[in-house]
Amino acid sequence: MDVEAELIRLRSQVRLLTGFLAFAVAALIGARWLQSELAASMLPHVHRVGSEVVVSAPNDGPFVITHLVASGTGESEKRWAAIEPPAAYVDSGGVRINLEGLRWRDLRGRPADPPPSTAPLRALFFTPSVAAERQP
Repeated sequence: MDVEAELIRLRSQVRLLTGFLAFAVAALIGARWLQSELAASMLPHVHRVGSEVVVSAPNDGPFVITHLVASGTGESEKRWAAIEPPAAYVDSGGVRINLEGLRWRDLRGRPADPPPSTAPLRALFFTPSVAAERQP
């Protein structure tokens, strides 16, 4: 076998394997990105309806909503309020939280005015572990 022909064959195999490896890495990165986007889309979302906030998600949870956070352009506009008692989200219909009954705090924990109706709100929540009923 000719040495030149063998080098050409090895180069083409290296190119093929390099292309396959690049494709596999790109596919793994794409799958990770898609997985994170899908996971984020299943999290609860917040939207205002009059003097209430509705926390909803595309699935039935369960989630426990503990706080609302209002963000703003400056540090003085950021504030939070504890949901007391925490709201249990167990149905895709959502949870309604009355904004008028909340005690808002600034970043240092001092009492603050409620956020303006244009301030974006986020919900702080956790996903509890769920114990299944034991069958006899």
